[in-house]
Amino acid sequence: MPHKQATLDLLDFTHSPSEHVLARCAHDMFCKERDYPLIALNALAGFSEDKLAARRFTYRFLPWSLSCLVAFLGFGASIVIPLMRKQYDPVPNVYVLTAAASFVLCVGFFVATWRRMVAAVPISPRSGQPMEVYRLEDVLKDKKYELAYICRKSRTYFRVVFKAPGD
Repeated sequence: MPHKQATLDLLDFTHSPSEHVLARCAHDMFCKERDYPLIALNALAGFSEDKLAARRFTYRFLPWSLSCLVAFLGFGASIVIPLMRKQYDPVPNVYVLTAAASFVLCVGFFVATWRRMVAAVPISPRSGQPMEVYRLEDVLKDKKYELAYICRKSRTYFRVVFKAPGD
């Protein structure tokens, strides 16, 4: 199956089998890619790009993204406040615990947002119908994970890149 190749590149056989299992489990837990049907970009000829649907899809996950940002700011504040107060020898436990909790929350919100976005099926604002989800096969060679959301009734689509090389 060629569309699985992007996720199998972790296995380069330079590490022990247990390291492969750990890397695979971590990858599946944090970056769960769904298997959607493949579609070529030229198959979208005759469809128009629906910027309103793309914007609504993005705004749908804005609270989750902002929660991740707030948790990250809490992590930063837990580090900066003791430095500003010159309380760094030793750092009070409340700051250490707050930093750890904020970091865990930040990672949790990020993973939850990413997984929800990949699994989400948007509703077309023009037709009111659920859009079909496809993975673009043209970007497989570039090791991208890009989805196309298509509404056949209104002949519209939009695309979202979830993973690109180096991410």
